[in-house]
Parts: sequence; C-alpha cells; structure tokens
Amino acid sequence: MTSPLPIVYLHTSGTQGISGSIRFQKLVFLGQKESDLPERYRFIPYKFGPYSYQLERDIESWINSGHIRRSRTRNEVGNYRIDYSLTPDGIQVAKTLLKKDGFNKVFEEANKITSAHGEKRLSNLIKYVYGNYSEYTDESTLDIERIFDESTTSQFAEQDESQVGPFDQIKKISEEEGKVAGIDKDFTRQSLEIGAKFRAILERIGGDSLSIYWRSSSPSFDSFKQVVQNDTAVPEDAPSEMRTRESDEWIHGKCDELLDMVNSDTCLFFRTEAKNGQYTVTWESGNGDSGDEITIHMTENQADYGKLRAALVQYATATALDSDISSVSRLDATDDMISESFRQTAKLAIS
Repeated sequence: MTSPLPIVYLHTSGTQGISGSIRFQKLVFLGQKESDLPERYRFIPYKFGPYSYQLERDIESWINSGHIRRSRTRNEVGNYRIDYSLTPDGIQVAKTLLKKDGFNKVFEEANKITSAHGEKRLSNLIKYVYGNYSEYTDESTLDIERIFDESTTSQFAEQDESQVGPFDQIKKISEEEGKVAGIDKDFTRQSLEIGAKFRAILERIGGDSLSIYWRSSSPSFDSFKQVVQNDTAVPEDAPSEMRTRESDEWIHGKCDELLDMVNSDTCLFFRTEAKNGQYTVTWESGNGDSGDEITIHMTENQADYGKLRAALVQYATATALDSDISSVSRLDATDDMISESFRQTAKLAIS
C-alpha cells in the first residue's frame, strides 16, 4: 500500500514544495531519525548518503495518480533539478488526512523537519546528514573532503551522468545503426550488460520512439501477468491485444479480461498500455533457447526517465532476474541491486 507520507511532507513544505529528489529523501530520512514519525522506509548508504527505493516508488505512485507534480528546473550550475509539489488533488488528499484521527501529530512532526531543514542549501543539508549519520555514507561517491566547497555544487546535480553511484557495472557491449525495414527511419540499437548475467537491448527509432527489451527464462508469462496486474500505471480496462495457441486471430479487449482468458501454456503474445500513453509493455513467447521477450516501449515525446525506470524495476525484476535474487526477498533485491542499475540504463535510453 502506498504511504501518504510524501503527501504529508509536501503539504508541510508549503506551496513551493520540495526542491530536488535528494532533499526529499533527506527530509524523510531525518523525519524517521529525529521525530516521532513512524519508520516506514528502509534507507541504505548511497551516493548522496541515506536513500530509500521504497520512498522513491511511493513518490512515483503519487505522481502517476495525479497527486504530486514533478517538474525540472535548472540549478545554478546549469544542471537540471527535479522539484516536487502537490496538485489540487494532492492538496485535497492532505486536507482529508488532516481530519483523520492521529494524523494531526504526523503533520506536526513532519512540519518540524521541513521547517528546520527544508530551506537549507543542499550542501549544508548533506553536511548535516553526513556529520550526524556517518553510517549511511559508506557507499557515497561524493568527495567528502570537498563536499562543503560551494564551487562543487555540481556534485549535487540530480541528472549529472558522471555520478554513477555504487552500481557501475553497466557496460555497452555493442552499438549498431541502420534503416528500419519498410519505412524511411533510422534506428540505433545498443546492447548492454547489466551485472554478470543480465543483458538488455535499447533501441531508438528516429525521433519517434525508444524501447528496451530483454529475454527471460521460459516460461515467464505467469510472472509477467502478475506484474501487469500489480502495475498501478496499467488500469484494468487498459486497451490490450493478444494471440493464443488456439487461434491465429488477434483478440482485442480490456487488460483484466484478456489476462483471465490465458495462461503460460496458451498465450503467445500479449500487449497492453499504461494510462495516459506512458508506455506500452509486451510479452512474447520464445522458441527453444531464445527465451521469452519482454519489451517496454515509449514514444519519444512522452519519454520520462522516472516512468521508464519504474516500469523496468517492476517487470525485469519479476521476469528476468529470479535466479539472481532467490536468496533474498524481491523487495530487498530491488533496493540493493536492480533500481540503480536501471536508473543508469534509462539515462542511456533517453539521453
């Protein structure tokens, strides 16, 4: 269940919202350490100190539901910063929460944190966190000796591709260019190695679209089906289509209805769409050793790094990496390995 805490923090931050995802993470972290707020999120050492993938997923969920607005602003060194604020629907949710028993205390505690730290320079905020919670700095890529030098503010750029974080194992194996058969469009295709075992293909067609796809151990349809049903961006009535072993005809309908009609033994191909044209996701049965293929496709003018990454985390974790994460829970594996790897993959896809 998505936590309302991101809504609470944004409401107590006032109409200006919260400047930067790094700041958002630190405010929630400090709320868990220095107030009576519940410890809803698990934080790990990361390149900017404590970081929670669960928190990022909750923020993404509120964005997808239309309650949090995300915008991009250039900071003083020319890099983009991601800012967050409440939409009118988000403000209404906050007002509703305030009327519930016990939530007044939650808002009061969050307000203490946002009032004390929300307007600090980012360098000063990170200095405070590093100075008081050094156990969360082990995996940081920041230069600790220079962190307080204001001339190094660019270290804090949200979109700085030089900051690869603790996951630097993404390698470009090959790249090819060519013409798409039958249409006058160019394509660029990159083969990426992510970790020791996982490979993905990024493909850009002209200026129109980009896709990322990978092979998974067959059969994977049951896992794919479960992820689709849990994907908050894909509504139950999403327009979908499929082909089955029983018929050569395409079957069109609503996502939940079509999923109920097939299983791993009968489905050959399935495609559905996320709401508002965010992305299309497909599954196709493989042959022999080729494995099943899962593809996430976005039109270029709607390409959004956060949405692409969130989808990759869900689908690839469930369909391609089971053998790698069997020893621990899927949630912890996503936190510790997958999310940041795909963060870098998504940057390559839409940069």
